[in-house]
Amino acid sequence: MHLLDRLARHRPPGRAPRGAALRDLLARLGDPQHGLRAVHIVGSKGKGSTALYLEGLLQDAGARTGVFTSPHLVRWTERFRVAGREIDEAELALVLDRVAVARDRLSAALRDELSFFDAATAAALLLFRQADVEWAVLEAGLGGVRDATSVCEPVVTCLTSVEREHTAVLGNSLQAIAREKAGVARPGVPMVLGALPRAARPVALRCCLEAGAPVLRCGHAFHYRSRVDEHGVALRFRGFGLDFRSSLPVAGRHLVRCAALATACVASLPGVELESRRVAGALRRVTLPGRAEVLCRHPLVLVDGAHTAASAAALGETLARLDATAVHLVLSMGRDKPVPAFLRPLRARLRRVTVTCAEPARSLPARELAGQVAGACPDLVVRHASSVARAVDEALQRLDGGEALCIAGSVYLAGTAREYLRGRYAA
Repeated sequence: MHLLDRLARHRPPGRAPRGAALRDLLARLGDPQHGLRAVHIVGSKGKGSTALYLEGLLQDAGARTGVFTSPHLVRWTERFRVAGREIDEAELALVLDRVAVARDRLSAALRDELSFFDAATAAALLLFRQADVEWAVLEAGLGGVRDATSVCEPVVTCLTSVEREHTAVLGNSLQAIAREKAGVARPGVPMVLGALPRAARPVALRCCLEAGAPVLRCGHAFHYRSRVDEHGVALRFRGFGLDFRSSLPVAGRHLVRCAALATACVASLPGVELESRRVAGALRRVTLPGRAEVLCRHPLVLVDGAHTAASAAALGETLARLDATAVHLVLSMGRDKPVPAFLRPLRARLRRVTVTCAEPARSLPARELAGQVAGACPDLVVRHASSVARAVDEALQRLDGGEALCIAGSVYLAGTAREYLRGRYAA
């Protein structure tokens, strides 16, 4: 899908649109955001998983949904879902053609201001308007109040988490990042708050207070617990008149938080009725591709889009739960990611690392990454491969004893490896 590339030059999502370009573009498309009932999800981690759980709950409640997430694992079309399914390329092409025509009518100055993510967001809003969805679920890019998705008119907002990330864009402290993300709070619009770091919590609460947004805080308005069971990870949820347990078919215990936040969001929507038994069943049926996903158990092959220190810590906990004490890691990482900090939570389990370059425009070259890994973990065997396929094949060939294969460090790597391995393994 190359149409999105034609629409605007690439800039990181969340780097201000200054506003005028996107709003002018939307006006030329008939302002599809107006009257579109939206759930707006912001946060450092867990946004996409929360969006997919939201979709599952709303679909089960009989609602017609539209879901916009990013980035994609393999195909551009994954970012756009209507009525519980990924749209096909022909559908997306028609919408993108309309966006491209509207963009060409902007002034030269506004065309230069419009970013790739602005254009993708406009396409999602137009698609959802044309599809007559009842609820639109919009995942922010990397920002919050300055993110393109903030043009939506939310009925509920959700802040999933706050961690140090993209500091050049969002700020150098947890407080600054929390302010950017919680800045999406709107008067009278409830904000569901996940469990935030101590430094970020008062900032987020102050943003809600100043905006006049009711706060639905994890641990106060609703409660959840997680535990491991024979099917995966079990969620216990209480709040909003709901009280249920659900066994989620996921490997990562951290994903339970996303299911709980999604439940709180849907329970806050007007006109959506939930019943504990049905909610438990709907959550159980949601699949989360590329998120601590076990593709095979013998040998253990796990694919995960983790790419920060915090997500690496969650991945380390997942590997511990799966008794993966010796791990061969296939790794690719973005140019702006701190390699030593990512490796630190995994280091005790690593036996070998094979590095590659999943996305040449964004990822570190394999040789450079190999050097950083060797510097951070001098006692490890580190190899580099020219492609994801070759890295995966070489790692599989070298697995011995009870070694597990873990593929992580980049969403692009997770998607490419998952596609390559799909059909070869069944969990």
